[in-house]
Order: sequence, then C-alpha cells, then structure tokens
Amino acid sequence: MRDYTIGPDASGQRLDRYLIKLLPEAGKSFLQKMIRKKRIKLNGGRAEASAMLHDGDIVRLYFSDETITAFSGGPKQTVSPESLPSGLRSSFNNPVFEDEDYLVISKPAGVLSQPDHTGELSAAEAARAFIHGTETFSPAPLTRLDRNTSGVLLFPKNYEAQKRALASIRDRDTDKEYLTVVSGTITSPGELRSRLSRDGTDMKTRSGGDDSKEAVLEYRPLASADGYTLLLVRLLTGRTHQIRAQFEQNGTPVAGDTKYGSREVNRELRERFGVRSQLLHAYRYALRDDDGTYLDVSAPLPDDFAAVIRGIFSGQTLGSLQAGASGSGSLSDKRNS
Repeated sequence: MRDYTIGPDASGQRLDRYLIKLLPEAGKSFLQKMIRKKRIKLNGGRAEASAMLHDGDIVRLYFSDETITAFSGGPKQTVSPESLPSGLRSSFNNPVFEDEDYLVISKPAGVLSQPDHTGELSAAEAARAFIHGTETFSPAPLTRLDRNTSGVLLFPKNYEAQKRALASIRDRDTDKEYLTVVSGTITSPGELRSRLSRDGTDMKTRSGGDDSKEAVLEYRPLASADGYTLLLVRLLTGRTHQIRAQFEQNGTPVAGDTKYGSREVNRELRERFGVRSQLLHAYRYALRDDDGTYLDVSAPLPDDFAAVIRGIFSGQTLGSLQAGASGSGSLSDKRNS
C-alpha cells in the first residue's frame, strides 16, 4: 500500500489522468478496473475515475512496491549538470528566459529535443538536472525542434504552467518565428500553402498523400545577396519539417539542409563557412490567452549562423538587417497591428 498526497502540480486534473501519468505502464483499462475494485481510493473512500483532484487530497494505492515500480516504468535516469555536454550545459546555465513557471533555452544545433532510438542524451532528459519534477510531472519541451535546428525550446516548470501553455497551443494562440537562409533570391513577402504528408520510406515530408495535412507559413525577406536570401518565417501550422519541405517545393531550399537542400549549395557553404547543417533557427516564440500575451521570448543567433550572415550579406548583423528591411518588426507585429 502507498499513499500519494496531491500537491499544486497535480491539483485540478481528473483522477484517471493523474493515475495514467503516475503509472504509465499500467494501462487505462487496468487502472479503471482497480478503481472499481476499490484497490485505488481517494481520501479514504470510494473513488471515481472522473473525480477532480485538489491540493491536499490523498490517493491510496493497494499495490505492492514491486508493482508500483514496474507500472511507473522504473526509476528515471539521474542527470546532473556536470554530466551534460558543454554546449547543452551552457544553454541551461544561461537560459534565454526563466521565471517560476517557465524555463526557455536556446537549443544548440545537433542536440535532440526529445529522446529517440539512438539513445543520445536529449534536451528533455537534460532538463531534469535543472527543473524539479514530481511523481506525475516531468519536465518536457512544449516546442519541438529538429536535431539540426537551433533556437527557442520552452519547458514548463509545473503542471499549471504546462496546462496553460498547452491550452494556448491548442487554441493556436501562439507566434512561432524562425530565421533561415535559403538558396535563391526572394524580394517580397509571401505565403506558402500546401498539404504535406510523411513518407515512411525515407522519412521525408512531401506534398500531397492520402493522409496529408494543411501546412501554411508566411515569410518576409530581410536581405538578399550572392543568390541567397535571409528570411523571417512565421509558422501558422506545425508540420514535421514544414519550413524545410515547403521551401524545397518552392525552389528555394534552406541552405545547408542535407535532406531537402542542394548538394552544390551545401558544398559551397561548407567550404566557405564550415556549415554542416541547415541554417534554420527558431528565433521567437510567444504564448497568449484571454488575458493577453504572457510569454514572448527570442533566442539570439548562434555564433556560426551569425558569421554566415555577416559573410554573405556584406558584413551586416541581424539587427541592422531587420532595422533596414521594409516594414521592420516581426511578422506577428504586422498581422496584429
């Protein structure tokens, strides 16, 4: 038998959803059966799966310690700041933003956002060294970036902050802006709209397909030179590889992209600047609800990306390019003005 006292991070959710987070390996049907058989009680009495939990409630499980350990997925791997690669450790030690509810880092290119089959340490796992989790709350990024895309990665620090952010994402009350260098000359703002699907054979995102979904983005050129254009891109949907796939379809692929880009262009950038991954950076992320914007953060460009901008666009910095661009400001500023 084991008791769990509900704290602020678990308050405000249904009992069955709390149990699924607490014992993810048990299965929903098994947990509902245990509730019916009174092997799970709430505040000493009969429990209902739909019961709302409140701060101070006590959930009692009539399970052995061995069963609880097995259903919880076993102990989580301990991660310490000292064990992290230097680039990832620096991102967490020097966050873009942090308060009592959110931690925002600038993820380096080459780092996984979430764990995958490779077993490499991800930003989600590294976050456990900096954000205190609970039995039913584990820090996890709400935004997800490709391994070789740098920029804003957002971590809620508690259940209430997570719930608020997820509601904003569900209601599309977000701004997601990226900076990218594409191969080709683009001189005026525009929109790309298509339907995209994932190809299981080579894991590329392609146009069309029976299971395709609408993909929409807006873009505005900040500078063009030597057959390249620096763009500010605003995602209106969030499909896998969306920016990379849509600009490939547009005939202006993201520079440095080994999956969707031009080999010739990539070779030139590698020789000139040492570029080995796509020049794509999650620059700005904002969240809103009925009370207005409650989070609006920007991540500075990595040094190697900034060096490419200076090298291609006549030594200019991102700040000077933004200030000199027609209709300067973010795309969201223009839409909401």
